[in-house]
Amino acid sequence: MQMVRIAGACIALFLAASCGSGEDSRSTAEPTAPLSASHSPSPSQDDIAVRFVSGLTTTTLKGQQDTVPLTSPGSAARAYINYLVAFTDAETSAGHTLPAGRFTSQGKPGTLTECDNVPEDPHPCAEFSNFHLDGHGLISTFDIDGQPVRTVVAVGGPAQTASGVTVQPMGAYSDTGNATVVVAYKVTNETSGTVTMAYNAAEMVSGGSQHDTVGGTGPNTLPPSVSGMFLAQFSAQDPMGTFQVEADYQANGGGSLAHFTVKLISPA
Repeated sequence: MQMVRIAGACIALFLAASCGSGEDSRSTAEPTAPLSASHSPSPSQDDIAVRFVSGLTTTTLKGQQDTVPLTSPGSAARAYINYLVAFTDAETSAGHTLPAGRFTSQGKPGTLTECDNVPEDPHPCAEFSNFHLDGHGLISTFDIDGQPVRTVVAVGGPAQTASGVTVQPMGAYSDTGNATVVVAYKVTNETSGTVTMAYNAAEMVSGGSQHDTVGGTGPNTLPPSVSGMFLAQFSAQDPMGTFQVEADYQANGGGSLAHFTVKLISPA
């Protein structure tokens, strides 16, 4: 069971549209949560949008996590950034360096743009617009390349556990420019043995069709009492559906496999 790794151009395919790929060297201040109504002055909607999109260009896990408080809990915007946090966790844990990006507020009126610096990426830029805030001044939704974020992101359903191994879907994202879906999921090994992940057996059913993996990343094996973040990439368009992954409980492979089927659903 040899894992399929995403590298080079494959990383670029879903980094650009997710806007979690790059880091703008011009942006050195980490974003913080908006001021509450008890403080003065409160940031405007435009200020919050700029802080959010420019914050997405960070390439560190902490930088991504610091952007979460700018979004409304339970919203499509929060689902989007939670996916990016999981994505960054998986990529950096696998030792990959995410490419630096560029942020600009110049261009179409009411639109913020982020671009990566990967020459082979056919869709290097993503446009963010139509931001909406909740009653607490937090971002609840926005559009990516003209599409509502709720249509291109999914949240994970309940975790599944079998024989001491738990699979938790963290979310999925449909690349707005490359017709690919990436699923982020966490696997926890609470057994006394090593678990080998069967990447080539991962499948996704979305839009009425079944899809096999075309790439993935994450640790090959999980020792006892260890968790790992994983990514699986599919040639699909709908981020919602069911996702199946397999785990082998024998360190040398060839043993019986546990099948996990978890759901990816639309955010609120």
